[in-house]
Amino acid sequence: MGKPHRLPEIEKEYGEPLETLIPRRLNELGNMQAVAVELGVSMSALAQWCSRNNVKRRFVYFIEGTERVAG
Repeated sequence: MGKPHRLPEIEKEYGEPLETLIPRRLNELGNMQAVAVELGVSMSALAQWCSRNNVKRRFVYFIEGTERVAG
C-alpha cells in the first residue's frame, strides 16, 4: 500500500508537475492502480487528487490512421 503523503515529493522525484505527470501516466498505463503502484501512493490518494484537480476519464474511439479524433 502506498503512502498518501508522498504526492508532494513526487514532483521533485520525477521533475514534472503533478498536473502533467499524473494525467500523462494515466494515459500511458491505462489505469489508476498501475499509476498508484508506480508512484508509490494509495489508490484513494490518487483518486482524491484526481477528483480535486478535475482529472476525468474519457474513452475515445477512432479509426487508426485518421487525423481527426472525436471527443
